[in-house]
Amino acid sequence: MNAFQEFFGGYPGFEPFQGSTGLDIIVQTVRGRITQSLSKTIALVIHMDAVLTLTPDLITEELADETTRAVLDIFGEPEGMRLSSYRSQQILAPQERARWKPLANDTTTEWTETLIKPNLRQLIARVSSRVFIGPELCKNQDWMDVSDQYAGDAFIAARALRQWAPFLRPLVHWVLPECRQVRATLNEARRIIEPVVEKRRLRNRKAREAGQTTSKIADTIGWLDEAANGRPYDVAVAQLGLSFAAIHTTSELTTGLMNDLCANPEYFEPLRQEIQSVVGSNGWRKSALLEMRLLDSVMKESQRHHFGGIAAMPRVAEKSVQLSDGTTIPKGAQLMVGLERMQDPDIFPDPSEYHGRRFLELRSQPGQENRWQFVTTSPEHLAFGHGKHACPGRFFASNEIKVVMILLLMKYEWKQSDKGKAEDQHIGQDVTTDPNTTVMYRTRREKTEL
Repeated sequence: MNAFQEFFGGYPGFEPFQGSTGLDIIVQTVRGRITQSLSKTIALVIHMDAVLTLTPDLITEELADETTRAVLDIFGEPEGMRLSSYRSQQILAPQERARWKPLANDTTTEWTETLIKPNLRQLIARVSSRVFIGPELCKNQDWMDVSDQYAGDAFIAARALRQWAPFLRPLVHWVLPECRQVRATLNEARRIIEPVVEKRRLRNRKAREAGQTTSKIADTIGWLDEAANGRPYDVAVAQLGLSFAAIHTTSELTTGLMNDLCANPEYFEPLRQEIQSVVGSNGWRKSALLEMRLLDSVMKESQRHHFGGIAAMPRVAEKSVQLSDGTTIPKGAQLMVGLERMQDPDIFPDPSEYHGRRFLELRSQPGQENRWQFVTTSPEHLAFGHGKHACPGRFFASNEIKVVMILLLMKYEWKQSDKGKAEDQHIGQDVTTDPNTTVMYRTRREKTEL
């Protein structure tokens, strides 16, 4: 069953699950501008006197500033710590770096317990929103609330609608409270975002009429218009579709990763050493994040443990298909590919164990250097799908997670709470991290030399 069928994309309120032109514009934007905008250098203040300069996929100067602010807003900053934003490619002189040494006794040493999943979801939402909707709305709490709420409303409404016979659904959806709520949430999204988009379009139109250069802001508002190339589309629907696809899946994986690392704390220092080594030895150039192979490996291993379901790649057979073994898939059959190979001991020894270096070791084998990267798909690891329909946003997700993890690891210490590691929750075919899981954290005292 595809998303259009499963989430009733043809009904009002469920438009983000439609296919056709809107989806095509979104996919063009993700595969084109988001994935290919990989060249801007930024300055990112990490911890104490550490200033990193990097050029990851679409991590622009403004996005780095937003990531830093979001981490501080959500997880806090020690008393007396001073933060500033340096422009891209700016080199700090020794006397300037001295200003970043913390004052005595200004570092909080007490451990704090926190619900990790809600905090990471808020963090990922803010970072993603900077790319999706730009500086005007990425800190707008109304937009943050509605983009987060829509996914939940849509799931609840679709579940309620499935309880009714198919021939009644075209009528029932108008009166079901859950469906009325999802329509209200979509209308609220339109109310918030449409004035911002129209203002930007008007400004650009006036600039073109005056023969001036139009505003170039690195976000999907302008890129969606470029991909549309005059074709009509609903900007609120497109933005909610992006949020639905990116924020919740990325925050789920980051939550699983943080839980895994807290349960296996022996990886924290090697990861910090890798970050420091890459920056200290080579500087932060375009390939910096690609060189963080241990971080890439722990991400892929956590993804193997916390994929989010027991099957992937839902499809509907458009015609009858006969397989090589004689099996016939009838037209209209709904298919998914099971993920049991991700737990196959012949492929991944001790599959139930968390082995953070698993994919690092696989990549060290001759001819396997690129096969086991986080963003690489294969029949053995279908978390991003496979083939031409593999997730087009996986490159952005990879770099977003890495930047977030760099900040969290270099700024804070982490450990498991006394409650221990919670098991993932199974709901039908879906698997989700426990929203009530807590971890402990505190500001790092160690000085980061880069």
